[in-house]
Amino acid sequence: MRIQLVVIGFLIGCQGGSGDTEVSDAALENGPAPVAATDHLKEIFDQVDGARLTQTMRELSGVVPVTVNGVSITLGERFSTNGRKKFRDYWMQTMRGLGLEINQFHYQAAGHPRAGDNVEAVLRGPSPNSVVVIVHYDSIGPRGRETSNPGADDDMSGMAIQLETARLFVAHRAQLANTVRFVASDEEELGGLAGARNYAAQIKALSVAQGFTLVAAIDDEQSGWN
Repeated sequence: MRIQLVVIGFLIGCQGGSGDTEVSDAALENGPAPVAATDHLKEIFDQVDGARLTQTMRELSGVVPVTVNGVSITLGERFSTNGRKKFRDYWMQTMRGLGLEINQFHYQAAGHPRAGDNVEAVLRGPSPNSVVVIVHYDSIGPRGRETSNPGADDDMSGMAIQLETARLFVAHRAQLANTVRFVASDEEELGGLAGARNYAAQIKALSVAQGFTLVAAIDDEQSGWN
């Protein structure tokens, strides 16, 4: 499961408790008793909430309504301008609820008939050096019925994992080595990876301007596909 790879790759430290402990006479005579190692990564992975992932998938694919900015809406498709905006509002509300910083990027890709919009949620770590967790959010149906596809697998399965990863990383932010940038990118389905390429150019320029390193990136794509 990709979320496990993300946790293993980007969480460090997880040190056990420190401090002086009293040593008994028996321990001095017989040698130190074996100490069971604590697998902190397993502890974190065991906190992945399957029920939450299922509920998030139901919300993202329009099976159940969601409340965004005080209004009950259904997400469903993410091809139309309104459908994509409703998703971004939901995503930003969720990430703000976790206490993350939100940035929005409007762009126009060459050769594309419409503009696109990326959104980023930043979880600051002890270092500005950054890991990027990116998922595209647009979906597309058959020609002439582009809005008929809720994109449950492509790519809301990946999006559900991203949102659960963000929740876990916030809960364990003291163990992060770097800043983590969660990105929902637009216009993957129209070809050319326009949203991802636009974000890559922007974050590369920002890293040069602000002097931080881009450590790694992971793209959660179609986690339900065989």
